[in-house]
Amino acid sequence: MEQVDGWFNLLYKIIQDNNLVDRPGQVFNCDETGMSDCISYSKVLVRRQTHNAFRSQDGTGGKAYTSLMFCASATGYLLPPFVIYKSKRLCQEWCSGGSPDTGYSNSE
Repeated sequence: MEQVDGWFNLLYKIIQDNNLVDRPGQVFNCDETGMSDCISYSKVLVRRQTHNAFRSQDGTGGKAYTSLMFCASATGYLLPPFVIYKSKRLCQEWCSGGSPDTGYSNSE
């Protein structure tokens, strides 16, 4: 609990020091998720009460691992997503059909 309190105290100090209390449009949170091209199971056994069934993937089982970055402000403004393909070159075919203004890159 002490670490959680310390984190919130630090966040409060950063918001105060940077005059962000009344400027939620300047406060953003980003999160990254990833997907592997390796589908290792076609069926998953779960308990009947389970609402969401998924299998954790560490990224080592597939040939490629794609990362996605999402970012939103405290007012709810969403930045366009950012997609990072694990490859040496970025194929233009991968960069079409996404949301408007989506950013694309390769990892190597």
